[in-house]
Amino acid sequence: MEARFSAGDVGRYAYCPMNWKLSTEGEKGRKSAAGLKLHKEAAKHVDALELYQAHARWSVQTSFLLALFAISAASLALEFLFLDVNAPLKFGLVVLSLSWLMGSLYLFLFDLYFRAKGEQLIRKYKIEEGEVAYSDSPKQEVVLSSKIMPLQGKPDYVVKLNGHYVPVELKSGKTPRRPYDSHVQQLAAYCYLVNETYGTRPPHGVISYPDHRFEITYTPELEDQLLKNLLRMQLAARTGEAHRNHENPRRCAGCSRRDNCPERLA
Repeated sequence: MEARFSAGDVGRYAYCPMNWKLSTEGEKGRKSAAGLKLHKEAAKHVDALELYQAHARWSVQTSFLLALFAISAASLALEFLFLDVNAPLKFGLVVLSLSWLMGSLYLFLFDLYFRAKGEQLIRKYKIEEGEVAYSDSPKQEVVLSSKIMPLQGKPDYVVKLNGHYVPVELKSGKTPRRPYDSHVQQLAAYCYLVNETYGTRPPHGVISYPDHRFEITYTPELEDQLLKNLLRMQLAARTGEAHRNHENPRRCAGCSRRDNCPERLA
């Protein structure tokens, strides 16, 4: 059976093929406590936002339905005014209409309340604008998976905005002047999976660092780079050959798997 690669694998390969190879051999590397905390907290806040948005949708939909019932009952009561119908029935229809109308207004206020709570979360925790379509939380068992390429992954979250689905990837640590290529490649993998899962190509994805967020346009060129990396990874998985692809000591120094790397730079 052909090996499947995660979006994280794509990022590791783009960082250094040897780093990726070591990870496939079970070398876990150093874990960032800040990164683990960031993703845990983010999942909690995004889940809360998703719940508020679901309550808001239910409230406004039910409010609209009750308003229709109220209008129907009121219209029927008005028609009965000109017919020989007993008064208690007319009075009952009026009361029922007013009750449904009050219920509709009450649920409309709930909609406003849940929307306001959601907006507070977005502003306070810098969550991307839009309706939450997917989040990488403990309760989320669905893994986005491609039927075309050997690729799968769980983006931190996906939002739906203006009819488009946009993947968001959170990163801890120092904010760079421009996003790291390995992070861009990982995001490109999520864009590819989102495109196949939801049937609409995302115009961009977002990499969110502690002090800045970058919108990465999902261009055909970026997709082409991703597919080429996947083909190289397939070849490396078959042959077992993957080697350091740079001469940058700083990259080696920052590598989480450098302690057991046979090709690390001194």
